Amino acid sequence: MNPTQRYLHTQKHPYPLKAVYPQKAPYPRKYLQHPIHPHTQNHLHPGFSCHDSLSTPWKIFRIVALVALILLSTDSLSSANNTVHGGQEPVLVGVRVVPPFVIEEPEGVYSGLTIALWEHIASEMGLDFEYRQLDIAGLLAGVSRTATGTAEPGLPDDPAEPAEPGLPDGPAEPAEPDLPDDPRDPAEPAEPDLPDDPGDPVEPAEPGLPDDHADTDDANDPVAPALFAAASALTITAEREEIVDFTHPFFVTGLGIAVPHKPAGFWQALLAFISPEFLWIVALLALLLLFWGVLVWYFERTRNPDDFGGTPAEGIGSGFWWAAVTMTTVGYGDKAPKTFAGRLIGFVWMFAGIILISFFTASIASSLTVSQLDSRVSGPQDLPFVRVGVLEHSATIDYLEENRIRYRTYPSIGAGLQAVSDDQIDAFVHDAPIIRYYSVRDFRNQVRVLPGTFNDQYYGIALQLDSPWRNEMNRILLDFIASDEWEELNRRYLGNL
Repeated sequence: MNPTQRYLHTQKHPYPLKAVYPQKAPYPRKYLQHPIHPHTQNHLHPGFSCHDSLSTPWKIFRIVALVALILLSTDSLSSANNTVHGGQEPVLVGVRVVPPFVIEEPEGVYSGLTIALWEHIASEMGLDFEYRQLDIAGLLAGVSRTATGTAEPGLPDDPAEPAEPGLPDGPAEPAEPDLPDDPRDPAEPAEPDLPDDPGDPVEPAEPGLPDDHADTDDANDPVAPALFAAASALTITAEREEIVDFTHPFFVTGLGIAVPHKPAGFWQALLAFISPEFLWIVALLALLLLFWGVLVWYFERTRNPDDFGGTPAEGIGSGFWWAAVTMTTVGYGDKAPKTFAGRLIGFVWMFAGIILISFFTASIASSLTVSQLDSRVSGPQDLPFVRVGVLEHSATIDYLEENRIRYRTYPSIGAGLQAVSDDQIDAFVHDAPIIRYYSVRDFRNQVRVLPGTFNDQYYGIALQLDSPWRNEMNRILLDFIASDEWEELNRRYLGNL
């Protein structure tokens, strides 16, 4: 035993001698429940502290804070997951009633081609939504609001990061005490309120506009709520792409022209027979008959004077008569060629007459039909010369302005077609399937849509700029429009339009 050990052995220790040797650590927990002898304090194992007996509340606080942090993180992850898949609060989806793409049913239910597509996308993404009916300007303004700083509708904000537990805030800096004014400084007298001069006219406030809201942007218009998406028959244009994003096109169509439908009366039928188109067809047919009549008279005038003899006028008249009865396959038999050349001409003319009579019959019928309809518009080339109507805020306005066509705007498609029926305008231009649907359903025998389309239109679903859901929506959309179910929906809603 060395001197140090001998000295310690002679002292009155509360612990056995082995407690002073570090190689015997760790010590039993019962030794730590008593005060530490000053000679043994420095020999304790590094994993123990002399303050462990006082740290129980601190440990409890750390455990409670850790559990709270785990619960908060779990709630944040659940909130983020609900954000992606719709969440508890439904998102707002703007619609505009444009049959057959969006049809308003009783009790606020919507159907149609676009509605079926959107509900399929929402079902695949797990989105809970509500419809909000707006016009075109409201749809674009509502979707663009999410791109101009307004919080996205229906989706919770990002959860705030929790403060680190256990670290109390530092002492607050004392507020600077209010110093009394120096009595030596002269106080500035308040400017007295002067009554208005009765001679000065008072400018009346602008009615209907609250303070600080005189210059309200359309995108922040309180009438147009913030929308998650706009599902309607929205045409994708470059101007609209500057304020909103669009999905891939789900429908391609073109512009159509609605014109008045006026049934033909006796006067219209009579005028059809003196129309330039009808007279031109009759003149062309007469020239053909005269050509074949002269040809057969030339070969038959000497060998067959009984049928084609006489003066040239009489012979050519006989040839004209023979060509007419041969072309119409009547064949009276009163005049017939007898020479070989004459019969060869007659043989060729018989078969040529069958083809020509079919062609002229169709041409005459078409000319009479067009004349009876009595329309000043037969295609887009006639629009610069007639009175044209268009739906306000629609993409059709861009086409008319590019082609310098004067137009009059209407608040709805029905109002524009009614103007056509009332002869207020000569043509109403809009997307072909939509005005065909309206003309068949609401304006039968009053308005008709010209065949054919022009200036292709591409429909898409409007989303906020840089929407994180656009790629997933595009994938679902492309899969759906390539399916048999989409083809069935097109036959159901569009039919023969």
